[in-house]
Amino acid sequence: MPKNLTPQELVEKAKHLDGEASPGPWYWNSSDEEVQSVTLPNREYPDSVASLGAHNDGRFIAEVRNLIPALIEALESTLKENEDLTHDAKKLFQEVTRLDVENQKFRKVLEKIANYACPCECSSGVTLHHEEDAVRLSGFAKEALKNQEVEK
Repeated sequence: MPKNLTPQELVEKAKHLDGEASPGPWYWNSSDEEVQSVTLPNREYPDSVASLGAHNDGRFIAEVRNLIPALIEALESTLKENEDLTHDAKKLFQEVTRLDVENQKFRKVLEKIANYACPCECSSGVTLHHEEDAVRLSGFAKEALKNQEVEK
């Protein structure tokens, strides 16, 4: 089997093989001579699927056959969860990007406020001792808020 199958391709291949095989549960039997057989006891006369000389091969075949449906279900569930988490991560990234843009706008307003000099040259800087200073600075803030609403 190629190693470069995607998880979804693995699920599809396992489903296909599962659908073609005799339904489980399968059982393995071992005798004192180390000869094993894998059987399908859900039939009127249990059929031997394989006779094996290696001790654990029969057990492996039977157990893997019985595990395949549960493994398919677990992998499908994990793939769905991964898809949901990827979708959520994309939404969060978009929100972080939006907030970053908004943050940059407010930084520009803060820069204007920080660099504001009182027009009367009284060396008061940002001190709002003139009513028109307060109006001008609130205008900067209103402009930023207006730009924020337009982008939403």
